[in-house]
Formats: sequence, structure tokens, C-alpha cells
Amino acid sequence: MRTELSEEIAFDGLRLLRDRPLTAMKWLLVMFAGYGVAYGFTMLAFAEHWLAFWQALRNEPQLLSGLIYTTLMAVSVCGILVGLTHLIVKCAIYRAQIAIENPRAATLSLGPDEVRLVVFYVLKFLLIMVLSVSLFLVVAGVAWLANTALELHIGRNFATYGIIMLALLLQALGVVWLKLRLSLASMDTFCQRRINFIGSFLLTRRYIWSILVVYIFTYVLVLICVTSVHAISAIGLNMSLIEQFKFLKQGLEVKTLFDLKPFLPFFIVVLTVTAISAFLRELMIAAAQSRLFLTLRERAREARPKPEVSLH
Repeated sequence: MRTELSEEIAFDGLRLLRDRPLTAMKWLLVMFAGYGVAYGFTMLAFAEHWLAFWQALRNEPQLLSGLIYTTLMAVSVCGILVGLTHLIVKCAIYRAQIAIENPRAATLSLGPDEVRLVVFYVLKFLLIMVLSVSLFLVVAGVAWLANTALELHIGRNFATYGIIMLALLLQALGVVWLKLRLSLASMDTFCQRRINFIGSFLLTRRYIWSILVVYIFTYVLVLICVTSVHAISAIGLNMSLIEQFKFLKQGLEVKTLFDLKPFLPFFIVVLTVTAISAFLRELMIAAAQSRLFLTLRERAREARPKPEVSLH
């Protein structure tokens, strides 16, 4: 059985951009709209409260808890809206990968598939946390026993530092291994329309190193694309920053939300760069995940023994 995977899978996101530019533009517009709504709603709902706490904090330090609460609420609301936007685009990419010959298959929606993935990611987070803590306890227990045995021979401090470094390394490797084994579970859940973690473990068996190489290539491509976007936008961002510094030198005081109006061009540039970077990252990773899943599922089907046909 072949256990190698082509590194070309990492380029599937770029292939989608080349073959479906109009569809990719729709995904980008949805990503931009989602980030705009998330940032805009957060600013309108929480900015004035945050500014009020910030202004009063100089005279009343006890209001720090209110400032922290408002900040956490704003970050939570913004994170939920951004997360939903990413799920909508991710599901559209999954649909495009499944029906690659059908241009109309890459639909954008907020329905059962997206809600199912929300539940899936919550359960995945809890599962990884439980398994990571369990792994940490096992590694810590083994490290404590090894340290107790070694400190009698090579010195307490040396043994302690060495065991701690080894324990941290084993913990990190264990978490990476777990994430790789679960990396195809979201696509599996999407295809089967039910939450499934076991399927990803079965598909990634014997392919762990090849999958790691594909993800390394994918993240290198993401880094190159995102860096290019930031480099191209640097000119516009710098021009906007120059204008903002002029206002700051004039002693601009920010007391209400409307006082931030001169900074609107700067915010627009930041929003555009953030949305494009997030879209490219989502496109590259989701396309690679889905192509890995489809490839490994096809290989698993081919590897199944075919039933013999009896002539009698």
C-alpha cells in the first residue's frame, strides 16, 4: 500500500483561485463582509463603554475590572462573528472540492452543515484539551519517577532540568501527533453529515509523515501569500499612518466614538489586509484538508478486498 502523498496537494488552494476566480472573489467578499460586520458591531456596541472606562480609570482605579469585562465581551462577540464567517467560507470550499466539476456546487450558506461544524469544533476543542491534560499527567508522572531515580546518580538540578525539557518535548510531540490525526475530522464530519472523529484516525494511519509534509508546504505557502499581501498594503498603511500622526501631534483627544473618525482610512486598510490574509489562510488550509481527505478516502476504498463473485 502506498503511504506517500503528493506535495501538490498543498497547492490546491491556488488551483481553486486559478480555476474559479469569480467563486473565490465571492468567498473573499463574504470574508470581508464578515470581518466588517464583526469589527463594526464590536466598535459600535463596546467602543464608547471602553473609552468611558479608560477615561475614568485615571481617577478611579477600581474600574479596571469593568474595563477588563468590557474588553472580554468585545473580543468574545467579535470572535464568534469571525468564527461563523470562517465556517461559512470553509463549507463552501469543501463543497467546491467535493463537486470539483460543478461550478454551482460552491454555495455559501448558513445552514445545518455550518451549525454541525460549530458543534464539531467545540467538541474537538474539549477532546484535545482532555487528551492533552491526560498526556501531560502521564508524562509528568513518568518524568517524576525518572527524576527520582536519576537525581541519586547525576545530581538533582541536572536531572530536574533535563527531565523537564524532555517532558515538554514529549508533550509538544504528543499534541502535534493528535492534531495531525484529527486534522481530517472536520471534512469527514461535513461529508457524512454527522460528527465523526474515528474516521480521521483511521484514514491518517500510515500517512502521518506524508500529511505532516503536506501541511508544512501548505503553511509555507500561506506565509508567503500573507506576507505578500502585507507588503503590498504597506504603502497604503504607511500613508494612512502619516495622516493619523498629524492628528496626534495636534493634540487630538478621543472621548467618544465619533472622535475616531479621522482614523477611518487606517481602519479600512487594516480591515482589508486582515480579511484578505484570513481568506487566503482559510482557502489554502481548507483546500489542502479536503483534498487530503478525498485522496485518502479513495485509497481506503481501493484497498478494501473486493467480494468474490460466485459462478454457481
